[in-house]
Amino acid sequence: MSNIPLVTPGLVLSKAVTGEKHAHLKCLTPENGIISALQRIPGGKTRTPTPTADLFDTVNFDLRPPKTGSTGLYFVHTFELLRRRSKIGQQYSTLCLAVDYANLLIKNATHLEEHRSLFLRSGQVFDAFSSQVRPDVTFFKSLFLFAREEGFPVKEDWFASLNAEDTDAVTHTLNRPLTQTALSPDEIYRLTQNLKYWLQHHTDILLN
Repeated sequence: MSNIPLVTPGLVLSKAVTGEKHAHLKCLTPENGIISALQRIPGGKTRTPTPTADLFDTVNFDLRPPKTGSTGLYFVHTFELLRRRSKIGQQYSTLCLAVDYANLLIKNATHLEEHRSLFLRSGQVFDAFSSQVRPDVTFFKSLFLFAREEGFPVKEDWFASLNAEDTDAVTHTLNRPLTQTALSPDEIYRLTQNLKYWLQHHTDILLN
C-alpha cells in the first residue's frame, strides 16, 4: 500500500462497526477497485451531528494511510457526499437484494483489471434499488450484466439454453424499463435462481 494520501470517489458497499471508535468500510473505487477504510464514529453529545459516509453512498474520499506499518487499510480523513441512497433501507426485501449485489462486488471486483466501468454501472444499479421499483428485476438484470461485461458467455450459453418461453421472458425483462416489466415476482425469482445456478457451475463468479 502506498504511504501517500489517496483522494478518490468511492461507493460504500459495506459498513461494520469495529470497536467503539471506528466503522470499517469497504468501497468500490474507479481506479483502485475495492479498498478498505476506517471511519471515525463521532462520540459524545453534540448539537450538530458529525456526518459519516453511509452504506450505498457515493462520496469523494480523502484517505490517509496508517502512520506506521502497512495494513492495507486507509483512514477516512474527510469526505464529500455525492449521492445518498438511504431509500434502499426503507424496504427490507430491497435492502437484502442490494446487500447481495454489494457482496457480489466485494467478492469479485478484486480479481478484475478495470474498475471504472463497473464503478459507473454499479452506481446506476444502486440508483435503481433506491427507486424501489421492482428491486427483484434490478437484481436479475445486474447479475446478467455483470456476467456479460466480465466476459462470461451468459448470452451464448445460459440464455441460449432456455426454452422459447423463458427466452422471450428474459428478452422482455432486459430490454424494458423497470416500470414496464410484466413478469411476476415468482417468474423473476425462478429465472434469477436459474441464472445463479449457471453462474455457480460455469463461471468463477463468487455468489453469496
